[in-house]
Amino acid sequence: MRFTKDTNLEELTRVMPAAASYFAKYNIRVMQAGSVIWGSIESIAKKKNYNDEDIAKFVKELNEKYEERKRK
Repeated sequence: MRFTKDTNLEELTRVMPAAASYFAKYNIRVMQAGSVIWGSIESIAKKKNYNDEDIAKFVKELNEKYEERKRK
């Protein structure tokens, strides 16, 4: 699986639960009251005023972390 800026947060956290703590480092909440917030990686990042370059970095790092986890 490859994540993109359009990847739905529900799918992302189902496949990679550590994504919630990854985004927490950037003050982006993906969970609220025990449920995943609706939207894409891009939409939640834009709400926190992150730009396209930042979003590309998030996607790249999430893909790297996912691939690393798969190898273990």
